[in-house]
Amino acid sequence: VRRASRHANAEVSFNHPGNWRVTEDDGETIFVETPGYAIVSLERDAVYAGASLANYAKQSSADISGLTSSFMPSKSRFVELSPTHVEEFQDIEFLGMKIPHKRVYKLKEIDGLPYVVTLQVAVEDLAMVEPGYVMIYDSLRPPAKGGNAGTVEPAAR
Repeated sequence: VRRASRHANAEVSFNHPGNWRVTEDDGETIFVETPGYAIVSLERDAVYAGASLANYAKQSSADISGLTSSFMPSKSRFVELSPTHVEEFQDIEFLGMKIPHKRVYKLKEIDGLPYVVTLQVAVEDLAMVEPGYVMIYDSLRPPAKGGNAGTVEPAAR
């Protein structure tokens, strides 16, 4: 990732690759789109006290599968790498082709609030997209005091 941008709202801030776009930020959910077909989402309060990230991932996957009729996902396989890291694998059938997909769910607490940072990507694009996802997750923190909420600016190197 050569050039990074920074996104901030009243709750959080994070770096993302400069050629990725924040397409939605309603204060609870943020969507970041890549130039390809991968997407990163950040959801505040997605995992409630006492709930597990693994259960959240399974419910989220079921909800997403129920939203579309344009593709048919296969049954998902979930791997809980830790209480804060779950991975999901499935094939998505689209126009007669099976395309292996991966979702990565990571949980991070910011100022006492749980955030789930999710990457959805075709496995063939994972190596290209994963460094940007890691950049978002690793740089996710409370916004700087006196920062401009909702702005996108070049990130400090």
